Amino acid sequence: MKIKSDFVTNSSSTAYIVAIPNDFEPDQEVILEKSKDHFIYKESDEEWPETRILEDFSECLALLKSGDNIWTHRDEEGCDSRIFYTMVDICNDNGFVLSIFELNNEDGTRIQGITEEDINGWFMDTQLQKLKIEVPDEQN
Repeated sequence: MKIKSDFVTNSSSTAYIVAIPNDFEPDQEVILEKSKDHFIYKESDEEWPETRILEDFSECLALLKSGDNIWTHRDEEGCDSRIFYTMVDICNDNGFVLSIFELNNEDGTRIQGITEEDINGWFMDTQLQKLKIEVPDEQN
């Protein structure tokens, strides 16, 4: 049991577990179109050129493909929330979201990537065993 004796919050955030194929490269026009929903300019917002949106998105995509994670926390830390939610939209549209769950702490909102190799290994190790499918050693 974990007991926290200092500041306690009842806020929760959402985490997404995604598996993005190594060869997936979304069309730049799709990225820019999806980002429009999240780049609603207010007087306090800085306007980003399209090149910055595409570069930041590409960096986040590379992190997820490598099995790393991206996260955002109140626009102050981690990935810019506008890029983060553009990534969530594209992952949802392409069926890459494996799981969504609540984080009941101060971790912010996070996307955790799983590599294609991890998925293949998991499938070979667990799912085929459940189905009782024999796999010759040379395919493992």
